[in-house]
Amino acid sequence: MSYLIILTSWKVFMKKNILIILLSVVVVVAVIIFVAVLLSKETSITVATYGLSETEAAVIKELCIKKIPENYTLKFIALNGNKSLHDEIIANKKIDVVFSENGLALEKAKYLFKKFDVELFQKLPSVFLNAGNWTNIAYVDKPANNESASEGNVQNARLNDANLYAYPIYFTVPELLVKKRFYPLAERTSFTSKESIDEMLKTLKTKFPYPLVLQGSKDEVLSFLVSALLTEYGVDYTSDDFIALQKEIDFHKHLPNELRQVLQTLVSWKMSGFLHTQWYDLTDTDLQTFLEFDQSPVAFLTVDAQMKMNRDLMENYIQKNVLLTTSLAASNIPARMIFISQVEKKQNAKLADISNAIVSYFQSVDAQKEIFAKLNFPAVEYNANVTFAASTAAGWIYAANSVIPTIDKILFETVAQRKKFIDEIRNYIGQNGFGYNE
Repeated sequence: MSYLIILTSWKVFMKKNILIILLSVVVVVAVIIFVAVLLSKETSITVATYGLSETEAAVIKELCIKKIPENYTLKFIALNGNKSLHDEIIANKKIDVVFSENGLALEKAKYLFKKFDVELFQKLPSVFLNAGNWTNIAYVDKPANNESASEGNVQNARLNDANLYAYPIYFTVPELLVKKRFYPLAERTSFTSKESIDEMLKTLKTKFPYPLVLQGSKDEVLSFLVSALLTEYGVDYTSDDFIALQKEIDFHKHLPNELRQVLQTLVSWKMSGFLHTQWYDLTDTDLQTFLEFDQSPVAFLTVDAQMKMNRDLMENYIQKNVLLTTSLAASNIPARMIFISQVEKKQNAKLADISNAIVSYFQSVDAQKEIFAKLNFPAVEYNANVTFAASTAAGWIYAANSVIPTIDKILFETVAQRKKFIDEIRNYIGQNGFGYNE
């Protein structure tokens, strides 16, 4: 009996409130759909950097913000250098645009990126169209037949699909600066062999405490120096010795002969007094002191470092050239290049437009001028280099056969591995090579 009463009451309730119940269901469903649509409509764009300094990242972020429309936000992140660029992009599906360095990291990640139109690259100087500049690692062949070892070949190819995944923006490469009153001596030095460089340093040693000075505490500069001296050899980075070093960064166990010879050259320069005994730890401040007190007639300096130096001091020096042991026209010049890439992913139309706008902007002369004004790194666009120092550095690059990454970026995929490799170089030089098995 009670059951029938309850059932009757429920039917009466439903008849009276059916409209309210249906409306409530409709409202709940509408709210769910609205929230789902709102969440699916992404309003932020994610830009990532890999291997760039905090200063570089801050400038790039500042310029990216200019291209973010109202009601959209920029998420700007620095990727983890302990992991590879490839793995970081895979792990973070939100990334839209990436700024990274040339070398193995970019090579391994490039197929995660969209291909740019080939027409974009046609405006670049021809040196930038060789495979070595791009994401390719530019492995160098061993000399063949009677070919000179100093003319090591890069496996260059003209621009092809493999090069379209990244666009170069700016670069950095150290120059040799020579004190004006000794420039005639430097002018007679060909710099096309280790012997000619040794001869010049030996002559200058009779007049100065330390003929050559550089910011050895900077990993980048130390890597440049080693990479430049390696141009004298036909280096095959795919050889068993280099592959073993890639797997285990320990010079006691794995030290390819070409690299050993270069390190021994640097040890001999230190022991001969051509370089300061702690040259591999010298800072910007140390370097300026050496130059101000006339301790060193030759400096190995990047353009951004030159711009930080006292202007009157820099007036006493002339840019000789980049440090290479082959003729420039035949050289594959080691340089650090920064590229921009777009991740291949599904985006709503508006985010795709914003992403395209950011990329187009950084490919322009205006953006590259701003980068130089704020960072003092020479731009790929020649017209963006508004100072003599930058134009000169760009000139060395344009005159070369090809641009390749420095040795640390050729061999190692993560920032952490590169750091460990440079530390091994410092340890070797600090111990004058003692304790390292032949």
